[in-house]
Amino acid sequence: MTKHQMLADIKDTLGTVPDWMVSVPDHVLEHEWSIIKNFQLGETAIPNKYKELIGLGVAALLECPYCIHFHTEAAKFWGASQEEIAEALKILSSQADE
Repeated sequence: MTKHQMLADIKDTLGTVPDWMVSVPDHVLEHEWSIIKNFQLGETAIPNKYKELIGLGVAALLECPYCIHFHTEAAKFWGASQEEIAEALKILSSQADE
């Protein structure tokens, strides 16, 4: 798949193309998009809502504002409530203090 085709597939799937996906090398984009599309967005043993809440917790531990925003919005998209999001952040923040 060419980069142009991958970007079109990303736009069709997500409704937009995040800036970082445009600027990464082709081989990185191919690898990352495959993981995102097949694992993060695909049906796996862990429901998508829970994958995003886990991702949110990891993002909070890494103190990555972009990642926190992404996983918060993705968790909401997959049906997470504000209470679930707050609980995921609270659990992880208590672990960071140890």
